[in-house]
Amino acid sequence: MNPFLSKSLATNNKKRSKNIIINSFIYFVIAYYIVAFSANLFIVLLAKIVGFDAEFHFNGFRLSGQEWTAEAIIFLYFFGNLFSLFLAYFFHRKYRKQRRFRNKINLLYLWIYILAMCWFFGELIVGAIFNTGLNSAFIAFQLPYFLRVFMTFAGIFILIYSGYQAQKQVIISAHLYFTELQGSEVKKFLSNQIFKPALLGLGVIFLLKLPHIGQYHYVDIITLLTIGFMIAGLFIRSKSEFSIQFKSRNGDLYKPDLSISKTLVIAVFMCLALLRITFAGGITF
Repeated sequence: MNPFLSKSLATNNKKRSKNIIINSFIYFVIAYYIVAFSANLFIVLLAKIVGFDAEFHFNGFRLSGQEWTAEAIIFLYFFGNLFSLFLAYFFHRKYRKQRRFRNKINLLYLWIYILAMCWFFGELIVGAIFNTGLNSAFIAFQLPYFLRVFMTFAGIFILIYSGYQAQKQVIISAHLYFTELQGSEVKKFLSNQIFKPALLGLGVIFLLKLPHIGQYHYVDIITLLTIGFMIAGLFIRSKSEFSIQFKSRNGDLYKPDLSISKTLVIAVFMCLALLRITFAGGITF
């Protein structure tokens, strides 16, 4: 191969990989705060129904003013956390309907599905260690200890299996950047589309939680880290011997879009800064 052509291809591949990571990272951050704010706000609204005073923070919420009865715990932390499972179901269906269209907003739907799944089952897994969230609801239900342990391991299995099942959904998103994805490149694409953006996103989220990163005894941080189970499932048997060619609905080849929306990047970080300032002292409901 011509060395100049080889160098040009290597440069294009490097640029493509960088753009895939940045685009996905931006939608990861947006998706996280959509899931976190909506799930926490839903619990706060339920808490107001049963008479609690609520203080909503950038990192979470605090409830006071009422006695923590078994009924209140079940109502808030069982039915409240079901909201994130509803989010996962809703955006999974939305992504499946929209995935054939070449639109980067589909990455947002995909990330909301992944993060909402991790929010619910992460609460289940981490709650078993710290007796918080869903696990506190199960204790209020008076579920036996062995059953709670079983449900914790079931949560880990579900996240890994959901990651494995999401493999096809993620690979289909390659049509945003490729006309054809070689089987040998699938694992690299999964890394650029999911693994590396998640690492970057986690780093940004941890920084935004400073200086109150330990405000909730790191339960929220550890819950977020359960995304690792889903990502691990994503890479199970991900290598393929076959290439995938992407075509539009009329049979024409897709034209890859390697652009980065700089306006979106700036808008996202301006909104995050505004939210950080707005909720710095908490908002009382």
